[in-house]
Amino acid sequence: MEENETQQQVGQQSDIVKFLAELVRTAIIVALLTIGIRTFILQPFVVEGESMSPTFHTSDYLLINKLGYRLGEPQRGDIVVFKFPGNLSINYVKRVIGLPGDHIIIADGHVKVITPSDASGVTLDEAYLPSGVTTTPVDGQATADYIVPANNYFVLGDNRSNSSDSREWSFLPKEDLIGRVVVRAYPFNEAEILKHIQYIGLN
Repeated sequence: MEENETQQQVGQQSDIVKFLAELVRTAIIVALLTIGIRTFILQPFVVEGESMSPTFHTSDYLLINKLGYRLGEPQRGDIVVFKFPGNLSINYVKRVIGLPGDHIIIADGHVKVITPSDASGVTLDEAYLPSGVTTTPVDGQATADYIVPANNYFVLGDNRSNSSDSREWSFLPKEDLIGRVVVRAYPFNEAEILKHIQYIGLN
């Protein structure tokens, strides 16, 4: 009788050890998957400041696709998170307006993009900006123009009157890009998958 009870206790202990070992194994796999996803695919980003208002606000929780720009190139209208060229320890979020080779002209409150394949250019219809918001140079000049160099991008915040962007510190090097914002996860009542912006008249 005592021998049967001892065997039963040993069996129970063995089951507990197996359960704990499986639990640790599962936890390790989950941790490795989480690290892998965050390192190579998706990364969270919390907005600080109102430079992208009204699109994003302080404390908005975003998810960034890090893999996309390893396989392809940024497109106009993409909202990107990147290392601020002036201080690589700080991350910024802005919208891509100009691609390599583009000629960007800011005049009369609007942004005009002249591409290498279209010398006439297109004045952007930026429907995501609030009514009445204009885009002006930051140095007080009436107009400003920029030629985007190779492997660089021209980026602007949606809150044009309160944004530190390419008008102030010039172009964004491709190497400083972290990824494209694909999801707003919080606040929950504004959670959404972000749609790609297509500017009329531009590829």
